Amino acid sequence: MNLPMLLQLAMIAQDREITIDDCRLCISEAKEGLVLVNDLMQQNNTDIDE
Repeated sequence: MNLPMLLQLAMIAQDREITIDDCRLCISEAKEGLVLVNDLMQQNNTDIDE
């Protein structure tokens, strides 16, 4: 992520009074989502190979 984008996100967060904990929760949920997507893609790849 580039710096201008981070600054923009920080300004939005400040306007909406989003806390660091909100950000951490969002990041951890996003990571879990990526793991699920990755697992599904790997399952699909093995299904195709069979």
